[in-house]
Amino acid sequence: MLTAAPRKTGGIVVIDAGHGGPNFGTLSHDKKLKEKDLTLDWALRIQKLLEGTAWKAVLTRPVDLDLG
Repeated sequence: MLTAAPRKTGGIVVIDAGHGGPNFGTLSHDKKLKEKDLTLDWALRIQKLLEGTAWKAVLTRPVDLDLG
């Protein structure tokens, strides 16, 4: 549980998009959407929203590739 008050001066936000490469997570009901694609899309959108602010976004996986 986090108890510290949010910083108003900025900082670093680490965004973990989760699954990637051959590990696609789960599929949508129609099997057209992969979890890994949706989570990476959201991570990149959040990073873009933080550009130009006092907050720096660091992504654990900025692209979809197999690290294995």
